[in-house]
Amino acid sequence: MVGYLRAMLITAEGGRFFRQ
Repeated sequence: MVGYLRAMLITAEGGRFFRQ
């Protein structure tokens, strides 16, 4: 379940990019 933690970090750093 490490991917989940990594995804959360990536979303926090590139959240705005994904929210575009």
